[in-house]
Amino acid sequence: MVDKAKHIAAAAEALAVFQQRCGTVEEHAIADLICDLGHLAEERDLDFIAEVRRGIGHWFAEHHAHTDVFAHPTPLSKSPSTQGDAVGVSCYRPNKDHR
Repeated sequence: MVDKAKHIAAAAEALAVFQQRCGTVEEHAIADLICDLGHLAEERDLDFIAEVRRGIGHWFAEHHAHTDVFAHPTPLSKSPSTQGDAVGVSCYRPNKDHR
């Protein structure tokens, strides 16, 4: 079982270090960190969009761990506002009769 409080504390600590080193303001900190992780992924020859999709899938699974919602990240159509691949989450809620 995931210790959500422990994960939140670790993420908050990492974000605080990032903000301190980069001078990023609170309202942009998470987006700026995600952006910089994209640069790092490129430098390490990783597929950043695939990693973001996988991360969203992990977050969604943990977020809904105690519900009957199952999810996996799925690509959406290209978004005109971002000019890139949009990332979405596909949800499946099983029929209660099929349990």
